[in-house]
Amino acid sequence: MWDLGKELGFDSGTTQRITQYLNGEHLLKHQALGGTIGITHWGVKEMEQALSDPNKPTTHFPAVVNVIQIAGDVVGSQIQQATEESQQIQITQDTQRALTEFLSRLEKDLTEIKAEANTLRDLKADIQTIKAQLGAAQPKRSIVREALSSVRSILEGAGATLLAAEAAKILIHLA
Repeated sequence: MWDLGKELGFDSGTTQRITQYLNGEHLLKHQALGGTIGITHWGVKEMEQALSDPNKPTTHFPAVVNVIQIAGDVVGSQIQQATEESQQIQITQDTQRALTEFLSRLEKDLTEIKAEANTLRDLKADIQTIKAQLGAAQPKRSIVREALSSVRSILEGAGATLLAAEAAKILIHLA
């Protein structure tokens, strides 16, 4: 059991949980101490059923073959299956577009923002940080989120509530 789990890329806890589940469903049994397991008659039947019609789920398992059909171009899409506590960290094209439009508008309105020189310098640095990340092949979401959060705080402090609200909307998509 331990060797098989390791070969499949599972840690020992996951291997144990899988084994307990399969044992509880009478699909495998422990044959000896030390993690030796064997497939039961019902386990063989379940596998035969899964392999005879791979598009159809069995009583205990999803379909062996998963088919995704997509018409047209797929750009920036992400698919996850059978994951635990996973996160997708790519910044979508829609979010990039919204950020680019927001930054253009913000840069046009910079002269109207009432703030101290150091605060405006910080604001410009945050804008440049976001632009640099958007220009990267793999923008780092956490950096963009922190810089945009700083932009929002500065705008709120300067009384630019409409721009701050726009930053907040984009931040929701980066959470």
